[in-house]
Amino acid sequence: MKKSRLIFAAVPAVLAAAALAQANLVQFLPDQIKWTATPPGITQGAQSAVLSGPLDKANPYTQRVHLAAGGMITPHTHPDNRYTTVLSGELYAGLGETMDAAKTIRYPAGAFFIMPAGQVHYSWARNGEVTYQESGMGPTGTNFLKK
Repeated sequence: MKKSRLIFAAVPAVLAAAALAQANLVQFLPDQIKWTATPPGITQGAQSAVLSGPLDKANPYTQRVHLAAGGMITPHTHPDNRYTTVLSGELYAGLGETMDAAKTIRYPAGAFFIMPAGQVHYSWARNGEVTYQESGMGPTGTNFLKK
């Protein structure tokens, strides 16, 4: 009697998963995320993965960024507001054209902030690796300041 209850309990979950697949659900399990290295010279130890987009069209997008311990993204701007949630680690971010550790703000896992369009800022994985997720409305891009 107990085996039949377990089988019947599992059927709705299987049917729900099949229905979601047919509904063009976009989903990524952690091992399915395709990370790509960001440009060297302007970033150190950074990777990103676009989860939804594309980034060059007028539509909502979501991407993840992973910084290795000590990884940095040099001063830059974006043409759109960035909605950022720190998923793991501690992200240190600062405003301005020059990276200054004393002027960074610590954002621990679970923190959220909005970086306004056009605001010069930088990011740093000061105390270990960090992963954060950004969303916005495209088209978007990253405009690094010239050295």
